[in-house]
Amino acid sequence: MSKINQIIEYIKKKNFDLALTICEEIENNNNKEIIFNFKGIISFNKGELSNAENNFIQSHKIKNDFTDPLKNLSALYMKNKNFDKAIFYINKIYNLDKKNLDIILNLAYAYELNNEFNNAIKFYNEYLNINGNDKKILNQIGCIYQNRNEPDKALNYFIKGYKLDENDKLLINNIFLSYIKKKDIKNSNIFYKIAKKTDEDYIEFKYNLAEYYLLNNKIDKAIDILQENQKNIKFLVKLINLYFNIGKREKGYNILKENNSEIEKNKFFHNFLALRYLYQGEFEMGWKYYSSFDPSIPNLYKQIKEYKDLKNINLSNKHILVYNDQGIGDAIQFSKYIPQILKIAGKITFSVQDNIYSLFKNDIKNLKIKKRSLEIVEDIDGKIALSSLIKYFYTKKLNNNNHILKIKNEKDLNLDIIKSNKKFNVGLAWSGSSVSRSVPLQSFEKILNIDCNFYCLQNKVKNEDIDYFNSKNITNLGNFKLDELTAVIEKLDLVITIDTSLLHLSSTLNKETWGILNIDPDWRWGAMYNYNPYSSLNIFRQKTYNDWNDVTDKIYKKLKDKFKLN
Repeated sequence: MSKINQIIEYIKKKNFDLALTICEEIENNNNKEIIFNFKGIISFNKGELSNAENNFIQSHKIKNDFTDPLKNLSALYMKNKNFDKAIFYINKIYNLDKKNLDIILNLAYAYELNNEFNNAIKFYNEYLNINGNDKKILNQIGCIYQNRNEPDKALNYFIKGYKLDENDKLLINNIFLSYIKKKDIKNSNIFYKIAKKTDEDYIEFKYNLAEYYLLNNKIDKAIDILQENQKNIKFLVKLINLYFNIGKREKGYNILKENNSEIEKNKFFHNFLALRYLYQGEFEMGWKYYSSFDPSIPNLYKQIKEYKDLKNINLSNKHILVYNDQGIGDAIQFSKYIPQILKIAGKITFSVQDNIYSLFKNDIKNLKIKKRSLEIVEDIDGKIALSSLIKYFYTKKLNNNNHILKIKNEKDLNLDIIKSNKKFNVGLAWSGSSVSRSVPLQSFEKILNIDCNFYCLQNKVKNEDIDYFNSKNITNLGNFKLDELTAVIEKLDLVITIDTSLLHLSSTLNKETWGILNIDPDWRWGAMYNYNPYSSLNIFRQKTYNDWNDVTDKIYKKLKDKFKLN
């Protein structure tokens, strides 16, 4: 047996000291990359990860097309959950062999774990293009879209997988859940029957059954299932959320407090805990969990030092990158804290999504607005997520006029579409990506019969609303970009909107805004909102789950009174 084979056998038998001894005996200039790789494997198995890393890197430096140390480095970084470095080394292997299916899958999986879902989907699809349809990979892509609340795209992959194996209960239940999320009663009924027949004791079916009952407004039956299975943390959290959703806030909060220690064991639910406590006004608990999960950090910023705590840090000579880690509405609402951090920092670069770059002023001293797609950020001392500014500045009394939004010059737009017929001009936004926040357009029947000029401000009219929309005299302004809507809103008399980015845009611009909130609104409308409410916003809160009549009746009466209309 050769010495190399002896090393391999000793490693298999976990006789690491003998393996290392032979490595030392036979090392020479012709085999150094192999020996360093073996030493790395030995150290890895002994739990000496730093030594393992150094040996693998040395092996790679000696022969950069030797793939074994690259594979081992990626495995080491995956084990340590250092997904950025794992991706870096898997990409090196991929560039040496772009048809290696295992490497393509490893790269897709690493991107998924790193929350880089577009790249994950890209490489999963690349695997499918080479290998043909694979039900596990089709399901994996579907789950990514499902978690991103894109059930139509999810269904495309789930159904392809289902056609390969119509007895796969995971795929069946994922299709069932997708139809529930789409509020597709007909197809959810079909897959309810298929899923039940396949395995009615399957835990995913039981969870989906609770969702199915909610879709059909059978709240008590949903609660029964969730209570029966609440030893499963997923069911318990859903039960707590359901009580909040239907307006039984005290009951939900009590169960939350009783089970906090159990829920907090799973970091996946720390975000849930943070937002529930923040809404209630238990800020100490809320911020504790809020800071324990990672915000969505653009990959190009990950190497920049993160400021986790601004207390007792002198930022007066620092250049700070503030990056928007959440949605467009968050960027608009929480941008009010940028002037606050500007008071204590030397310079701020505010990085936002490209499509809202032109929404912000770029002529404020020591403030630069940057498109996220532009990778070069020079002379940055550290970074902080925009959402993290809240906990430092939420108690500060802010001036509502001191915002950083830029109003588009109406001369650059054709705003003749805004009527000047002496009727009042009212902007509307009634639906968005969140089903629970959206109001069926038909619920506005009485309001739309008032003698005003109504304008659709949202960029898309959903299929379920389109026929009714076309039957009403609503001017569609959905083709205007968000920054262009700043000029549109300036010319309106009033904006009526659900909780979307349009609510924050209109309110920040100090246009009179009537905001419609569901019975269980986002955490920012809880106790924290009392510190710095929008001065121009009038809130209409839903009182009964799944019933908007009380809200629309109040808006109807207030609108008639405001404009003195009959």
